[in-house]
Amino acid sequence: MVSRTVRLPFEMNERIKAEAAAREVNYSDVLRDWLAIGAAATAVQTQGDDMVSRAEVQRVMALALALASVHPLQKRPA
Repeated sequence: MVSRTVRLPFEMNERIKAEAAAREVNYSDVLRDWLAIGAAATAVQTQGDDMVSRAEVQRVMALALALASVHPLQKRPA
């Protein structure tokens, strides 16, 4: 794993913390899941383009957050 520092809006941070608590997993697990969803959606939408606009990344992250709210990923097995 690689460690990264990311600045998030306060509201997004709170949503991630709440989702982690609800799933009984750590913050990083939720963030990795949501980033994977966003990356997959971006890969499909860019269809091989190398450059992606910041607005597109924000749109995909909003989609990932919405999808996670509708169908949250399962908590980690005990």
